[in-house]
Amino acid sequence: GLEPFNVDAKKRQLAFDRQGNIYTTEASGGRIQRLDRTGKPLAAWGDNSAGPGGFGGRSKEVRNPLLGPIAVWVDRLGRIWVGATNNRVQLFTPEGKFLLTAAGDGTGPGQFHLPHGMATDSKGNIYVSDASNQRIQKFAP
Repeated sequence: GLEPFNVDAKKRQLAFDRQGNIYTTEASGGRIQRLDRTGKPLAAWGDNSAGPGGFGGRSKEVRNPLLGPIAVWVDRLGRIWVGATNNRVQLFTPEGKFLLTAAGDGTGPGQFHLPHGMATDSKGNIYVSDASNQRIQKFAP
């Protein structure tokens, strides 16, 4: 169910859509929450399963025993991008419907090892911080 919003900066990241809604990660709980601008819960989705739309499945890195979503970002079309400790970047609707896995585990172009942050520039290019691969990857819109 939906729970009240309580920010713990060590465990959450935030993103905002054009309507002012807030999206936050809950790494240990394996979910994303959508709240209105006053903090009222509107939707929540996800779990720490290994399947499509899930944020679990332990990383191959021994030093990373954590599960869950780490990064959240809202694109110009209002879609929700989530990077997780399972080394995947996945795309969702604002209501939490899983759309696709954009990238998976690895060291090659378009692959990740602990995607930790996402941003865009004025041209719509997407940047993903690929923490354990020690790089930032850039993708065309």
